[in-house]
Amino acid sequence: MKKTLLLAATAFGVAFSAFVLMPMEEAKAEVVYPWCVRYRDKDGTENCGFTSYAQCMGTARGNTGYCYRNPQYVDGPRYQRRGYPRRGVIIEEY
Repeated sequence: MKKTLLLAATAFGVAFSAFVLMPMEEAKAEVVYPWCVRYRDKDGTENCGFTSYAQCMGTARGNTGYCYRNPQYVDGPRYQRRGYPRRGVIIEEY
């Protein structure tokens, strides 16, 4: 009985130590949008949180700013169709 209890406590201690000492990464939830607006104020404040040019311009017009492509934005992969699609396969158009 004592031997089983000691073995279980040792196994728990080793497992707990391994979990505590395991390297952890920080959660990354950064989202980079394709359009930015730069306001024409003395600070040159910018906001890169727009998904479309129209959305960006809607904000820029009301706040005397201008829109530009976000240099940090990387567009997703574009797939090219080769030949005819198979029946029953849905291909999204971009």
